Amino acid sequence: MTPVLYQSTKYDGSANYQWQTQLEYSYDNLIILFTPAHTPFTGRRSGAMAYAKRIYLWTDRWYNVEQSYMWNEGRGVRHYVNITTPATFDGKTATQVDLDLDLDMNNDWQVALLDEDEFAQHARQFRYPASVKQRAEQTVNDVQKLMASRAWPFATSMDAERVRVRPFFWSDLASMDRWRGQYEPFDDPWLVPAPNSYERQHWFASYLQAPVCRLYAIETCAGEMIGHISLREIATAQQARLGIGLSPNHTGKGYGTEALHTFLPYYFEVLHFERMVLDVAATNLRAIRSYEKAGFHRSGEHFRGAGDESQWSDVMRQPQHTKLRGYFRRTAWGLQQLHYDMQLTRAEWKRQ
Repeated sequence: MTPVLYQSTKYDGSANYQWQTQLEYSYDNLIILFTPAHTPFTGRRSGAMAYAKRIYLWTDRWYNVEQSYMWNEGRGVRHYVNITTPATFDGKTATQVDLDLDLDMNNDWQVALLDEDEFAQHARQFRYPASVKQRAEQTVNDVQKLMASRAWPFATSMDAERVRVRPFFWSDLASMDRWRGQYEPFDDPWLVPAPNSYERQHWFASYLQAPVCRLYAIETCAGEMIGHISLREIATAQQARLGIGLSPNHTGKGYGTEALHTFLPYYFEVLHFERMVLDVAATNLRAIRSYEKAGFHRSGEHFRGAGDESQWSDVMRQPQHTKLRGYFRRTAWGLQQLHYDMQLTRAEWKRQ
């Protein structure tokens, strides 16, 4: 990551805060800066960061989001929103003008509006133009709506005995690059584009910006990133399509089942969906058992293209896999593989 100076001033040009941080991601209108714990800061007050955090800046939005990680204290993720002018970034320094108003949200989605008195005082003292005052006040309303709708980047973390489900970061892609081991032929891993490719950056950006997608990481409670959960085809307050994948070395050890059981209360009670749907290859027996343990049931089936038939020929000749041949069919459009549609409703989940 590239060293960057983050700098915030007040409307009259006086110093607010600044610190040295690291550029994690920059694409289109979004800049993400990562700051390790204990990083010193200066300005109106000076000290050191108590927690590692990311700051999300936009070049066309009148706020930023500071996302702090308090897992060692059992307090999950905190989001602190600063109402500011849009960010400017020259590759070395990211700068914003702080407009006083702040929103503070804890891991339980409890939100507090702060510093209204400071905003009123500075509006008089620094002579904020009417347009700036109106924009700041409107931005507070806009951000409150984003929080209420659970929009990105607002996502809390969920802990279980062995795993934590948390927001997915750009740096998690590098963690995935370091995974070792081999998938079994029918593990059906959920893959992402190749490392260091334009497609990978575009894929990540689509999950950040698209209202129909969400992305979460699965990590051990010791902090090792071992998998991911995605929600796609989101129909707000109705349903979303689940995707889940684990590193090769962590499949078959119950981590996926534990992560799913941890995620479902968040999905139904916090995100307020009525139904979760998914599709899974009929050959992925391990995943099917995991979904059934979580309460999912089959709601249909369909065939999907299985790629080049030659890639399956050696696998299907192995004695332990011959019984799976019935899940494939040859068509004029090539080899196809059977997939099951599965679903779980809020009512079914509650009855468990």
